[in-house]
Amino acid sequence: MTGAVKLYVRVCHGDPLVMAGLVALIGQEPDFHVQAGDAPDEGIVDVVVGDHACALSLLASVAALDQAGVAGGFRVPRVIVVARRDRESEVMQAIASGARGYVRRETNPAELMDAIRHVARGGSLYLCERTKTLLRHGGPSAGFTAREEDVLRFLVKGD
Repeated sequence: MTGAVKLYVRVCHGDPLVMAGLVALIGQEPDFHVQAGDAPDEGIVDVVVGDHACALSLLASVAALDQAGVAGGFRVPRVIVVARRDRESEVMQAIASGARGYVRRETNPAELMDAIRHVARGGSLYLCERTKTLLRHGGPSAGFTAREEDVLRFLVKGD
């Protein structure tokens, strides 16, 4: 992809082996510049790919900065959760916290690359096929109002 705009992707995962694998996999894409870890660097990050804990921690930090009024033009990266499992409550928690994508670790690598591109372009919520199925057929989640559940279901359907 000569002359293509690079997408800057940071991988943050609590399991060093999984993080190394994700960095190697994502780094194979010619239009991606991938970084590992949670240390800041000189570049803007378009998408963060992280495990559930890393993603929620990042999103909570951003929310705290925003509430404190110290964000100061800080560009919030879009976050994709890569999880070992997709329990409905964890998916809903991630979405409610601001995650823009949720995929399982055993997802096809091409689907992860599609998710990164989709989320980087500002697309609607991206869920892997298995997670979409879970949310379509799952029951209501405790802790969400009926309206919040409706909104989440519309997001899952892409409406």
